[in-house]
Amino acid sequence: ITPIEFVFAIRRFFPQFSERASNGSFMQQDAEEFYNIVIQNLNNFSERIGVDFKKLLGIQLEEKLTCAETESEAPVVRYEFSSKLICVIQGGVTTTTNIDHLNDGLKLWTDGTTEKFSEILGRNALWNRKTRISRLPKHLCIQFMRFFWKETPDNADHRGLKCKILRPITFPEVLDIYDYVNEELQAALKLNREREDKLVHKLLSSGSNTSSANSMEVEDSGTNNDPELQNAIALSLGEPVETYVPPPWGDNLPANFTGLYEIESIVSHKGRSSDSGHYIGWVRQGPGSDLWWKYDDDKVSQVHTVDIMKLKGGGDHDMSYLAFYRYRDVQVLIPFKSEEDISK
Repeated sequence: ITPIEFVFAIRRFFPQFSERASNGSFMQQDAEEFYNIVIQNLNNFSERIGVDFKKLLGIQLEEKLTCAETESEAPVVRYEFSSKLICVIQGGVTTTTNIDHLNDGLKLWTDGTTEKFSEILGRNALWNRKTRISRLPKHLCIQFMRFFWKETPDNADHRGLKCKILRPITFPEVLDIYDYVNEELQAALKLNREREDKLVHKLLSSGSNTSSANSMEVEDSGTNNDPELQNAIALSLGEPVETYVPPPWGDNLPANFTGLYEIESIVSHKGRSSDSGHYIGWVRQGPGSDLWWKYDDDKVSQVHTVDIMKLKGGGDHDMSYLAFYRYRDVQVLIPFKSEEDISK
């Protein structure tokens, strides 16, 4: 399918993307709205095409509400699926919390307060809200909440304006998701991190290297979810075999996943409004690669990671609007122990 055929199909099935401006040209559309429509329809047809998009981009969120005004009220826990995380952006003289980094914006989105009816108090009360990830996908989409609607009561038409927050927000090349998952996932990630530290220590202390014939590589091949392989790793670390428990993420991620995601693509926006400006796509050429493809309409060029990290925003520069992170493979060489060595 050529890109122009895809564009025509989108405009035919989703009329909002075929709206035209007063000069007859197609109107600028919000990339996040487009992403939502694509993901929704891919999920609807996942069985037909044989791909589970929830494993690829689906995030299960666990929201826990606790009443701040009485301890007698039972906590409320509810779950929902989302296709993205939100980085809330705020700053300036009118706020007490300035957001300058992606992690700060995520924490502002996951923790907060809300007003809700209390059965014990018989009235609306203040509740603390804590949102954590309870199911991790292979790829994470993060939206930088740059666009908002501003009321204009003093204007003659009172229509309001779509505005953009230009504040620069830095983001990491490697994102640690540990602080944003629930306790069950944290326990599993902590265990994997401890085991990885043991593997590295064992490798360094044994003097093994990649050229050694008596070594084995643990990598993301899908087979590392095999209990027999995990038991072999446990034996090499001197751990009892029965300590291995399948991870709570099942076969969605490698069993030795440690909670690190590496940035793989970005949709940037340049301009002052969601109704105007210019979008550009940036795609990493491979996991860990320093080379990226820059898709500026029909102009394709090559850039480096250092150029990607400049897409933090500020002024009228290209700035990250949607960022996609891919789970990072865990590749560790560990000394191989034969049955004779283990028996000793």
